[in-house]
Amino acid sequence: MVEMDDVVVNFLSFPKRLFFDSCTLQYIQKYGDFIWDNVVPPPGDKIYTSSGGAYKELQALHDIWFTNQRNNLDFVISAASLEEVDAKGDYRYLQWAFDMLDYWQARLDEYAEYDVQSMTGRGEDWAAVLNNPSIGFLSSKDKKLIRDAVLLECDAFLTMETKLPKIANTLREHVPLSILRPSEYWKLLKPWAPLFI
Repeated sequence: MVEMDDVVVNFLSFPKRLFFDSCTLQYIQKYGDFIWDNVVPPPGDKIYTSSGGAYKELQALHDIWFTNQRNNLDFVISAASLEEVDAKGDYRYLQWAFDMLDYWQARLDEYAEYDVQSMTGRGEDWAAVLNNPSIGFLSSKDKKLIRDAVLLECDAFLTMETKLPKIANTLREHVPLSILRPSEYWKLLKPWAPLFI
């Protein structure tokens, strides 16, 4: 039998502040009609044949966003995210990323307005850990984004990649950040979804 205390702990401990990898941002921007409005991609779209189960991950992003209408997750990007987006040379994508950054800033402003502590101050300590030479298993680009994620005290780093989640356990030995694909995050959120629909 599940104890009520266990249920409360599980609810309070699932990741609520999510940092979006730039590849995840790109999928959200490209398939926003599906994620927000249920407009299914046309039959010939490469999302159906992409390696790594991209359609399954897209469906998970849709489900996450749908429940977020009421569950108040924090969706986070940073200046380093914008650098990666800018490097793509796509003005619409960059404008959209600025809109996402505005969303995150508005969330921070809400916390300040209601005098809610949004960060503990431990992010700088965790970010400093990433300078340790023993964390050479991250590429310089990934390290920059992950550094921002821990600095902003995110609970999870959401990525469409298949490679990065493979080092999740190793990274977790150094910093309190989960690296998850959208489908993995949806598994954590799904049991609570009825509360938010």
